[in-house]
Amino acid sequence: IDPRRLFATENRFPGVTMQDCWPDEALAQMVLDEDTALVTLTHDPKIDDAALHLGLAKPLFYVACLGSRKTHAARLQRLAAAGFDAAITGRIHGPAGLDIGAKTPAEIAVSVLAKLIASHRQRLAGMGKGPMTLYRWHGSARVHWAARGVATASCTRSSTRTSSSSTSATSASPYH
Repeated sequence: IDPRRLFATENRFPGVTMQDCWPDEALAQMVLDEDTALVTLTHDPKIDDAALHLGLAKPLFYVACLGSRKTHAARLQRLAAAGFDAAITGRIHGPAGLDIGAKTPAEIAVSVLAKLIASHRQRLAGMGKGPMTLYRWHGSARVHWAARGVATASCTRSSTRTSSSSTSATSASPYH
């Protein structure tokens, strides 16, 4: 999902279906519940903040944003000005990811996913709960992935998706 067609292209993301809308439009159609994570990675407040405005109103188990500590502080100021209190914005992990000294995009991706997985596992420890839905914002293009146990699904624009488990189709929404 990316409103900027320049970045969300077939050449950059072969085999991934793109959606050229704003995140608040796309996320409004998705199930955002306690089994959902939201990670913004675009570094563009016009895009990331739109996702946060919607996501922070939901019971997501993990919310994170890529960017420096300075960028995160500015983000928190914008959200406070928009009416979000410290208890709500305190849910945002920023900068996103485990502090492993990541430098390359691949290392940053590992760091972000490691922190997300750790948060998910800590949350589920002893609960006996199952699936999670992961909304992954990759570089300047946001991509929706659903994870059910070890199964993953590809980005969806239409009603189609790939999954190794038939139990992952738990919603009538084409984006979940």
